[in-house]
Amino acid sequence: MSVTTSYQQILDSVEFSVLTQAEQEAFLLDLNSVIFRGAVTRTLERMDEPTREAWHNLIASGASAASMQRFLDRKVPQADLALAETVEILASDILAVTH
Repeated sequence: MSVTTSYQQILDSVEFSVLTQAEQEAFLLDLNSVIFRGAVTRTLERMDEPTREAWHNLIASGASAASMQRFLDRKVPQADLALAETVEILASDILAVTH
């Protein structure tokens, strides 16, 4: 299942379209925060200790987003799957309690 499909399933399951604009904005901020934290956690789980240390040093040095992406592409196999996995798991959990 694609990230877009899973994300849309989350929005549909909470009847996003009937929320007020303020509620929609608050929901999206919370949802995106949960997704971000989950994706970061899954990415860090894919790293061995030396790679985590190098990642921490890269962040501490104020590296650009492009530098961080190159690091992940080189050093963390399938790091790009962390976001998809996070959204799919979250969608599955939400659907389990709303349907």
